[in-house]
Amino acid sequence: MLDALQGAGAWIGVDAEPLALAYSRKRGLRRLTAGSAVALPFRADAFDACLCLDVLYHRAVPADDAALAECCRVLRPGGLLVVTDSAFQWLRSPHDDAVHGARRYTRTELVRAIRTAGFAPLFASYAYCLVFPAVAAVRGLRRRRRDDRGSDVFPLPRLLDGALGLVQGLERALLRLGPLPFGSSVVCVARKPGGAAPGVMSIEASAGAEAEAAGGPPPASVLLPTYNEGPVIVGLVRDVLAAVPRAEVLVVDDDSPDRTWARVEDAFAGDARVRVLRRVGRRGLPSALAEGVAATTGTVVAWLDADMSPELLPPLLAAAAEADVVVASRYVAGGEDGRASRGRVWASRAINLFGSVCLGGPVRDWTSGFVAARRTALARVPLRPDYVYGDYCIDFLYRAGRAGLHVVEIPYVLPDRRAGESKTSPSLVRFGRLGLHYVETILSLRWRTLRGRGEP
Repeated sequence: MLDALQGAGAWIGVDAEPLALAYSRKRGLRRLTAGSAVALPFRADAFDACLCLDVLYHRAVPADDAALAECCRVLRPGGLLVVTDSAFQWLRSPHDDAVHGARRYTRTELVRAIRTAGFAPLFASYAYCLVFPAVAAVRGLRRRRRDDRGSDVFPLPRLLDGALGLVQGLERALLRLGPLPFGSSVVCVARKPGGAAPGVMSIEASAGAEAEAAGGPPPASVLLPTYNEGPVIVGLVRDVLAAVPRAEVLVVDDDSPDRTWARVEDAFAGDARVRVLRRVGRRGLPSALAEGVAATTGTVVAWLDADMSPELLPPLLAAAAEADVVVASRYVAGGEDGRASRGRVWASRAINLFGSVCLGGPVRDWTSGFVAARRTALARVPLRPDYVYGDYCIDFLYRAGRAGLHVVEIPYVLPDRRAGESKTSPSLVRFGRLGLHYVETILSLRWRTLRGRGEP
């Protein structure tokens, strides 16, 4: 790894073992120092990145939380942490004893430990997925042989080494599509909060200050498309205003029979930040959002389901300070599909994986529906109201990427709907039809691109 870092800035290698340091110096590496993972010999906020490679598992590390806390201490705000380690405790074998391994991690366990240390996980995946069956078989056989001791890592013949290099190249390509489901190692990339870009405020704060000084538009507009959300809508709007006090809130209601629109008008009659767009004779999520965008003036426009927690808004708007489009994703580190129906969970995962394979790009959650976008981005790639379902989101995110816009994802947990009526999938039968419609949309977008008609 130190060889790979040559010419990549001012780096320094740390190891607690004198033999390892002596070997590295013998190979011509000079920027080295002795140190413990739980007591790094550096001042606070010293580095832009920290690579913790197969460290946490070691017997010499008494507690992984102490080591991760040290990484957090020496990183500057906004600095990146990269952690790799051994995966799955049931893979333990004599090899672990030979290399002084004390513990192994699942992806969930590693992400939890990193988050507890104060980091914001950005990506987590297993590694060595394609060779995992062979690794698991070898380790299992070695556990059965009581007289088998020592490591099973040894130099490989050049031909076999080259073949495994090709396998790893294929795995790197698969990682671009999303996290791998299993492997003998686990990796996580995380960021220390507080400074994604030094000196840059969030879009809500910086734009808010400018708008306040110049009497311009609000920094953010929040769209809440509703249908029969009466029991929750007033509390939701209040929560939105608590999360982003300077935001403009527009409730786009499809003439709900339970008079959702009237409840908002009555509750916020004296608050200029809250407005209602009542659509009579028109229904559907894509057209509601398109009309909502046209009826608002915020520098950034965010939209979320009326059953979603407004706690999502601050990170969405903060990320929009550096991105054109921000997607709340179930499929990045820290995200989760928390619905009780496992059938829906797995079907959604399969559809989104299919979207990533066919459409490429940085998006993993094509059907999220919880998005923030700069108004300039929406002017360049407008929402298309002619879609009937949430496939508008697939279309929008794909065209945004094709147009060269900067699209990023942040984690969120999708809960089960507690109240109100879904605009897309109120029954399992319709959910299945909707999934097929999403697949058709993905294939259609890809086909238009192949024919040279994939314009934004």
